[in-house]
Amino acid sequence: MSDVLAPPVRRESLETRLPRMARAFAVLFLEIEAGHRQRRHLRKLMTPLLYARLTEVWVRPAASTPTVLKVRGRRSAAGLYDVVATVDRGHRITALAFSLRRTPAGWRVDDLIRPEHGPLPEPPFPVPVDEPDIFDLLGV
Repeated sequence: MSDVLAPPVRRESLETRLPRMARAFAVLFLEIEAGHRQRRHLRKLMTPLLYARLTEVWVRPAASTPTVLKVRGRRSAAGLYDVVATVDRGHRITALAFSLRRTPAGWRVDDLIRPEHGPLPEPPFPVPVDEPDIFDLLGV
């Protein structure tokens, strides 16, 4: 048996990884929204507060899953990637906008909006507003 070294693993750059992550999230979100996938599949990709805010509003059963046409994103600040995905819903073209934020657990979606529906509702439970969150404590 010979001692052959494995080729070095090339890590994908953040500039390549973030757009791929954004597109993957948009596709998964639309599958859940259409009722074709369970919500729990996105739990680890979102911040807990966003997951709670979406609980009551994100499922809109549809016969077919909307299609992501184009995803555009840009780094608006250190640790923040803002995204707009154009979506073909069959009867009209709409958008899905969200932000990926670098957290201690990795990149997570922490804000999301379907512009035609306005802002998300507050979560179904009280959230303290005067306590620092993990991002404040870590200076992220």
